[in-house]
Amino acid sequence: MNEQKLIKILANSVFIFLFIYAFYFYLERLNCDTSFFTFKILNFEKFNIEAGRYATFITQIIPLILIKLHAGLKTILIGYSVSFVIINYLFFLTILYAFKSIKAALTGTILLFLGVSDTSLYAVTEIFFGMMSVTLF
Repeated sequence: MNEQKLIKILANSVFIFLFIYAFYFYLERLNCDTSFFTFKILNFEKFNIEAGRYATFITQIIPLILIKLHAGLKTILIGYSVSFVIINYLFFLTILYAFKSIKAALTGTILLFLGVSDTSLYAVTEIFFGMMSVTLF
């Protein structure tokens, strides 16, 4: 197995781990701002942009789709939690395949994986996007 294929497998494994982590600990994400965002999304069934944080709309797409599909509360909350990982995985795939930079993709993955203990429960999605965008740009 060549080195690049091994790196791709390991990086994808990290995202699988983060996805399972976000799926299993979806209730822990409901602290501080996120519970307020979730309440407003569920109540008004539209995007909730607070304090000029326009990047937050990206992670609100999946829960809003689930709301429109009349999914249950647990499903919506899980969808909201995993949406953070899905967006970062899309960044990873863009870096890896569109820009063809395995080093930048690996760097972003390592940043997310090492920072998961500090950022996994943050409601502010700009921290997630900032970490991955550093490698994207």
